[in-house]
Amino acid sequence: MRIAGIEILKAGTIDSINTKLKKLEDQATAQRTRADLRALYSYKNVLTFYPSMMRLRALAEESDLMQSIIGAITNEAFRNEWKYNPRFESKCLKCNQEISFEATECPNCKSTNIVKPDPQQKMGLQKFLDGEVNANKQTLQEVLKQLETDHLILDNSFLQATKNYLFDDQGNIVGGKIVELIRIRPEYVDIMADEKGRRGYTEAGEKARFCVEHRENLITSNVERCPLCGKQLLPAWYALGRLLGESSVRYYAENEILHSMEFNPNLVLAPPIMFSVWRKVEMLINLDEYNRNVFGGDRTPNKFVIFNNTSPSTIQRIKDWVEDQVTKNPKAFIPLGLEGNGQRDTNAQILNLTDPALLENAIELVIEARKQVGSVYGVSPVFLADVSTSGGLNNEGLQVTVTNRATERTQAVHNKILAWITKQFGVTDWVVELNPSEERDEAAEAQLELMKAQRAQAMTSMGFQVVLGDDGEFNYSGEAKTPTQNNFTPTTPLGVDFGFQGAPQTLAKSLNQKKKETELRQRLTKELEKLIREADFKAADSTRDLMRKTRDLVGKLFTRFKDASATTLQKVYLEAVKNVETELGRKIPLTGVDDSNIARIKEDPTLLQSFESIQRETEDDLFTKIREGLNVNKTPQEIAEELGESVTEKQSRVELIARVESQHASNTARMTSYDKVDDGSYKYRWVSTPDNRRTKFCERITERTKDGVSKSELLAVIEAMADPNWYRADHPLTPHANCRSGVIRVVQ
Repeated sequence: MRIAGIEILKAGTIDSINTKLKKLEDQATAQRTRADLRALYSYKNVLTFYPSMMRLRALAEESDLMQSIIGAITNEAFRNEWKYNPRFESKCLKCNQEISFEATECPNCKSTNIVKPDPQQKMGLQKFLDGEVNANKQTLQEVLKQLETDHLILDNSFLQATKNYLFDDQGNIVGGKIVELIRIRPEYVDIMADEKGRRGYTEAGEKARFCVEHRENLITSNVERCPLCGKQLLPAWYALGRLLGESSVRYYAENEILHSMEFNPNLVLAPPIMFSVWRKVEMLINLDEYNRNVFGGDRTPNKFVIFNNTSPSTIQRIKDWVEDQVTKNPKAFIPLGLEGNGQRDTNAQILNLTDPALLENAIELVIEARKQVGSVYGVSPVFLADVSTSGGLNNEGLQVTVTNRATERTQAVHNKILAWITKQFGVTDWVVELNPSEERDEAAEAQLELMKAQRAQAMTSMGFQVVLGDDGEFNYSGEAKTPTQNNFTPTTPLGVDFGFQGAPQTLAKSLNQKKKETELRQRLTKELEKLIREADFKAADSTRDLMRKTRDLVGKLFTRFKDASATTLQKVYLEAVKNVETELGRKIPLTGVDDSNIARIKEDPTLLQSFESIQRETEDDLFTKIREGLNVNKTPQEIAEELGESVTEKQSRVELIARVESQHASNTARMTSYDKVDDGSYKYRWVSTPDNRRTKFCERITERTKDGVSKSELLAVIEAMADPNWYRADHPLTPHANCRSGVIRVVQ
């Protein structure tokens, strides 16, 4: 390159510089290396494209959102402290086999040298962990909360176990006693590792060792003993003080400091989780500062009124008046006079100093930013005290489930920390684990159990052997059979069809059900496409409009679902009446009592609450999928196809609930029909299918009524032996959840 005839850069130099700049840019955006992350921890941060660790911690401590997230996760994770569980029930001392039951003989080597967990180990560990664990009088729970705070900000935590060591005559370490557990700030810890990530090495690849009596001396030579005291050397895994530039650096071994990571585990150091949210956190802090200035006493005026005036004395009087008004009221409306050019101009102008767009969008911006930051950590709005809206698209049950998963993740990490502590104490017979959080989505768990039971029923109908294990899980064995080999009958042992779910399906029926599900999904997809077109979803819709349209769409769907379920229950009721007519050999007319029964069954509170819960969940699910589809310009047909599977599953759940309620409808119809012709001589008994799904409640009721009892006696037996947590007076013939049993008249 030549300028004014002078050669400034040689040919090709610019291309070389551009190549180097591109290489540096690629390195800056590539995966962060151990050296990069270590530099971020240094108080002299050499990287400019991310804030330092100290800056991240300052942002987290200043942000009310981050403090809420940290408080929510730590409070939930450590709500119930921890428990001490035996690692085994029995243990063979000959082969070290751990046995999960009380045994007198080892099932592996047949040895009778069997022991139980040592209670002395538990007592010693419990005495230390349940008290103060360091000289700062901190409890273990307080230390664990500090570690979790480090995880939530920097994704790296360090726990130091201060030990007093015992040496033999040759200077070898033969034991050590923990005297303190203390958390170390990640900013202070440098990990000793080479460029390959091997710990216990220098960056040059030399083995790094130290003496526990002279921790400030790092030894890289091949000597086996400390040059100063002759004692055993340990591999140096951690260095304290080096990142802070201190002249005295102390080194620690693997079993003295525990390094744990939670969100993004890495070979050496995890990149801080706040790297993904710090801009939003800083934005929210700046918005708070902006609002403080706007609404504080020292804020600038909102508006000026500007007008021309040719009189200097008038301008001076206005100036004095403005100063007086601002002194009295900083929020006063300020007129501003300007000296004119001699021409009279009576027009006045208003200068607005505020940003209307910012004021209008600030609230929505803050809400969206808080939700996005919370979603990174798995903390739902309900745990951040956001109750601005409830139900519908803000399904609290689903929010609890999401946050429970974050809590489980946190507890899993800290259970590993507790396992490390237990190991340092030399405890081998006991396990320390955090107790689960109290918040549980019981409805989801019950639904899962019901789905497992349905799968077991389907497997049974196909010919498999199904056994309910001690752990509550179904175990399957055997082979599937053809439909002709199945000897099951869709009726009770007495041949009376109660008209509700409980009979196993044949393989042919199972395949037919799959075909019906496919047809149902196709019909729902077409209906969804029609509803989406009618709702006129647009990518430009605001969040509120999108929520409203989604809620209306789901409302129309569930109106149809509820009507279909009500029709199903009415059909079950009428079929049960016909079954009684066949059984007694006489016509039983329907009366107003039957109409009232059917109406109550359709409006059963438990049934309606279950429908509402599924409807709110559907709104939340469809809202997310519709918004994602609109963002990528998908057509209504494409969106409907994506929603089809989800909506089909929801309708199946609605139908499942209706089928479960059909037991109540069937038994109510049967007993009402019996009442119409019973002259007081009828006897009844409880009929239940004697398989591995029969509950102890129905088994006992069946046994007590097997010889026949009066109606009043039957109802009394059911009430006395029903599940006390389930039985309801308005469902006197439903002794427990998901009951399949029924009432039948005993022929004398």
